[in-house]
Amino acid sequence: MVDWPVLITAVSTLAGTLGLREILRGWAAKRSGYAQEEKERYKNLLRENDQKDARIDRLLEDNRKQREYSSELRRMLIENGIKNIPDWPKDIAY
Repeated sequence: MVDWPVLITAVSTLAGTLGLREILRGWAAKRSGYAQEEKERYKNLLRENDQKDARIDRLLEDNRKQREYSSELRRMLIENGIKNIPDWPKDIAY
């Protein structure tokens, strides 16, 4: 003979453990279109983040090139005997 209360408890515990509630939420979101909206929003955020990262990389590269150029120019001025060369700015950390 089957002990129904024990069986129902075991099945409900197993379903809860396996995330049946989350599966049902996902299914409902997919049916309502909310899942697709979230997917598009997430893709847009990733695209914007990639664009910002690319811009930061370009700015850092430009900064590096300017520092190299100014260092080379300063060296050339010193080698050519120019005496009135301003000091390096104190707020630049190398």
